[in-house]
Amino acid sequence: MIPVFVSSTFLDLKNHREAVCDALRQGGFLDVAMEHMGARDERPYEECLRIVKEESQYFIGIYAHRYGYIPDGHKISITEAEYKAAGEADIKRLIYIVDPNMPWVPSPIERIGFIRFLKYTGV
Repeated sequence: MIPVFVSSTFLDLKNHREAVCDALRQGGFLDVAMEHMGARDERPYEECLRIVKEESQYFIGIYAHRYGYIPDGHKISITEAEYKAAGEADIKRLIYIVDPNMPWVPSPIERIGFIRFLKYTGV
């Protein structure tokens, strides 16, 4: 099975992640997603980047209005770091971004970090 890393913020996009992971499994792919990783000794930031670079053949990014968690000692979110790691590893990236006109629950919206990330990606 071909491993596909699924990246996004979690709480706001849980249903979207589930739909993508289900579709991947139905298509015969291995969905590599944090909710399937279980407990590990490694720090999440470093482990996610390692998995993207060393164990994934494709990368799917699902983005809405949240920038994501920035661990202590880092300058960018885990979500942005995963996106960059896939590019550095020359992994094909399939990116899905929510339509900004789609109604959205206001509480999980983080405008500044998300806008910065969109500018970086050139989307």
